[in-house]
Amino acid sequence: MNSFSFRISSPGWLTVLVTLLYVGAIIAWIILDFSTYRNLTLGSRGATAALLVFLLAPLFGILFLMSRKRELHIGQGQLVVTDGRSELQRFMLRDIGQVSITTQRRHLTFYDRMGNQIAVFKPYIGAKHAERAVDFLRTQLPHFENQQQVGRGQNIVTNRHIVFPG
Repeated sequence: MNSFSFRISSPGWLTVLVTLLYVGAIIAWIILDFSTYRNLTLGSRGATAALLVFLLAPLFGILFLMSRKRELHIGQGQLVVTDGRSELQRFMLRDIGQVSITTQRRHLTFYDRMGNQIAVFKPYIGAKHAERAVDFLRTQLPHFENQQQVGRGQNIVTNRHIVFPG
């Protein structure tokens, strides 16, 4: 059984809330304790930038910890989605009708034979693992692939749509 793991983003409202609270706390500290801020930076723009980078760096760690781990296990004729400890979804490979990967938003979507959405993943980190999982599915099942390039100039992205005929 092949396993592919990646982290999916947390709900959008939660990310926005945590970011606003964290940045708000930094701004409140600067306003309420301006003398300490002024002593640390000595009025230098470079020191201010370095202090802000130092204060904002933990925010990225918090956002990483808020993302959830997902693992796709493909084998024995089925695809199992777990969070590392418990099983979240299980469906047979023969039930998969179409897989879509949109690179601009990095969404991985599974559809059944009737065209109903059965699973959606929005990888935060490890988007290449999601593409590898789809590439592995392509080796297991007969398929037709359609690649669509969207955008202009240097902003061209490729969306992949793979259909598995029954």
